[in-house]
Amino acid sequence: MNRAQRRSKKNLARITPSWRGAPMKTLLKASVRPISQAEHAELTLPFLLQLAELKNGTLSVDGFVQLNEMIVSAFNLASDIWANSPQHSKEAVAPSEAVFTQASATLAVIGERFNQRGRFIASGDELTALEKASNWHADLIQVSTQGLVLKALLKAESQVRGLLEKLPKEPS
Repeated sequence: MNRAQRRSKKNLARITPSWRGAPMKTLLKASVRPISQAEHAELTLPFLLQLAELKNGTLSVDGFVQLNEMIVSAFNLASDIWANSPQHSKEAVAPSEAVFTQASATLAVIGERFNQRGRFIASGDELTALEKASNWHADLIQVSTQGLVLKALLKAESQVRGLLEKLPKEPS
């Protein structure tokens, strides 16, 4: 293989396959395959790690944003399950709304405290509220399909990103 052939081969590797992007997301969102135990752990572990960092007083700003995304994605997932379920399932999911609303309010208080003190600090009641949300999050993922979870995660990411873009920029 001569130099020109090797160079052209390198350039081919950089081309993004046409199946990536929006069409692939659409296919994945339509997936009705249940969540495996490994996927469940992969989806819930980051939330638990951020909660542990909050308890230890070592939570970073990125970790705080990740906690917010997890709460919003869990709320979105509960909403999707509620909208697509029979009545008895709706009754089982309905209490999650109050838990996620309380967790969101708790994160708002923790965020305000960070603005005042420069650290993310949570009281015992606040940690309890976030742990309840974490439990609901894990339970909802357990009974969901891959498509519902992906849809909720993508929606939460765009919602949180939209809110972050609206925040005033710090002077540099």
